[in-house]
Amino acid sequence: MSSTYEHLLTPQLLDSRLKLHMVLQFLAYPQLTVSSSGLSERLRESPWEIAEAFEELAACGLLQRIAGDGPAHYRLGVLIEHQELLNMLVEAFNDPFKRDQIYTRVREAQHERRFYAWLATDARAGSMSGLVIS
Repeated sequence: MSSTYEHLLTPQLLDSRLKLHMVLQFLAYPQLTVSSSGLSERLRESPWEIAEAFEELAACGLLQRIAGDGPAHYRLGVLIEHQELLNMLVEAFNDPFKRDQIYTRVREAQHERRFYAWLATDARAGSMSGLVIS
C-alpha cells in the first residue's frame, strides 16, 4: 500500500469505516453540502454517529462546517496538503485488493485510537489496574 495516503489512515483522521465512507461520499460529490440527518439516510448510519464523525472530520480540516439556522451542514473543506493524498486514496479504493488493505489499516487506526482513549481515561483515574503486560 502506498505510504503517501497511509498518513490519512491514522487515529484522529480516517480512523473508522464511517469516516472513510463519509469522506469518499464528499469526494465523489464535491459540491455536496449535507447535514448529519441527510447523510445518515444516505449511508444508513445513526445520525448521532454521523454528527460526531462530522465534528472530528471538521476539526482535522477534511470537512468544513457551515453554521446557519437549524442543524449544521458540512461540505468538503480539504486543506491543500490533503487533496493529493485523498485523490490517491480514492484511486486505490477502486482497486479491490488495495481496498482490503485500506480497510485493514482503518481498522488498525480505530484500535489504536480506542487504546489511546482507554489509556487517557485510565490515567485520569490514577491507575493502571486494567493493563496486563506479559
